Amino acid sequence: PARVDRRSVLGGESPRNVDECREITLGPQTGTARAGFGSISCKFDEPVAMPASPTPPELPVHPHQLEVQEFGAYDLIVDARPAEAFAVDHIPGATSLPASLAAKGPEQVLAPLTKHMAADAAILVYCDQGGLDALRWAQPLRDTGWDVDVLAGGWPNYRRWVDAGLELLPRLLRFRLFQAPPASGLCRVLEVLRERGEQTLDLALLAGQFFVPGLQLKGDDTPTQSSFESLLLDQLRHFDPQLPVWVRTTSRLHPLVLPPTLRDALERAERVAVEVPADVRARAWRDRLHSMNVPAVTLLQTLQGPAVQLPESLRTRWGMLCDGGRAVEGLAALISECIDKVEASEPESAELPGLQLSSLEADGIALSLDQWMAGSDARPAHG
Repeated sequence: PARVDRRSVLGGESPRNVDECREITLGPQTGTARAGFGSISCKFDEPVAMPASPTPPELPVHPHQLEVQEFGAYDLIVDARPAEAFAVDHIPGATSLPASLAAKGPEQVLAPLTKHMAADAAILVYCDQGGLDALRWAQPLRDTGWDVDVLAGGWPNYRRWVDAGLELLPRLLRFRLFQAPPASGLCRVLEVLRERGEQTLDLALLAGQFFVPGLQLKGDDTPTQSSFESLLLDQLRHFDPQLPVWVRTTSRLHPLVLPPTLRDALERAERVAVEVPADVRARAWRDRLHSMNVPAVTLLQTLQGPAVQLPESLRTRWGMLCDGGRAVEGLAALISECIDKVEASEPESAELPGLQLSSLEADGIALSLDQWMAGSDARPAHG
């Protein structure tokens, strides 16, 4: 199998003593390439050094190991598994088209999906039946002139690739964590950094935490564990290991869990404590709820279960404030009397200077970031 060491992965020198390095292999080693994706292994020391290089290296996790193109290069990705399997997890960007629908006539079913595609468009099809279900769509597409790839090894091969990638990539990336209680506006901080060309990872967003970022509540759109892992790998494998990845993290992803290697990497990462006044957080939270067409009183109804233990008297008082046109005051009370106390039981030290935000508007965040970076070792990655 092809071997990738630190020289090719990170642009630096390979380990001096290979025997002391750990090896991780992406995918099963097979006798023939077509029996499954070829293996790629990476040997490295711990911790991995991050030498500077004028040319950003390519991380050693790519769909080429599945014998297909980059997923984004396909104009259509067809998942031929049953709809129930698709709902559990699928390749990001895929369209569910169960093979059973081919009985209605493949051309008739495929026509709405392909009628607006260019003649040279590329299509990927996969299944979990050794390629048999995938061929029910791939063959008629090829017969009509489309360029079609079938994922070698199908869905089981893809999941092995995801698992191996999540074991490897967190060891090669350099994370910096923003640490703050839920509803502190960290999503807006990441948006400003992203607009500046920085690399960002929003774990709360991937976990579908919409009502209270950092807390999984009733009404959130929670992905399955395997779907969360697919989405996570899709982000990690596009990061440049020579630049920091700014992370909005949370200790409360229940029922989801972070892959062990990523969890360990985040525990070792530099932390930045972010402080935002409660009233500023409350106004930003109100605006966010308004953009989601969710009344503040509806939010209170979701604050139930093991994540947040609320006395009924508090919920009633906050509800009266929100119903009485005093949503900001009600949300500020919820933040100070509940949300912050939930997180206060798990304090963590921060290595980098704290970031103080007096505003969660984009211009205010940008100004605070400039001042903070000028006075700390956290220099921006670009510009």
